[in-house]
Amino acid sequence: MTQKELEQLFSQYGRIITSRILVDQVTGISRGVGFIRFDKRIEAEEAIKGLNGQKPPGATEPITVKFANNPSQKTNQAILSQLYQSPNRR
Repeated sequence: MTQKELEQLFSQYGRIITSRILVDQVTGISRGVGFIRFDKRIEAEEAIKGLNGQKPPGATEPITVKFANNPSQKTNQAILSQLYQSPNRR
């Protein structure tokens, strides 16, 4: 899927601020992951409801549409998990 096709698919749900498709740095081939940033959260929520699990035109597999993971949040959760499971925990 091209970036233009990605934007066409998602634009029906609201105003797109930015979009990006991840590509392999060596081969330049798509990694099958894209990001859309909408103007409003409700637009993103509607896109998730409308597109998650659907097969876009020309696709052979359904797509997963969700909010992006927050890397700092994941790191914080890992640290809290380590602290919680530490034998030195009081």
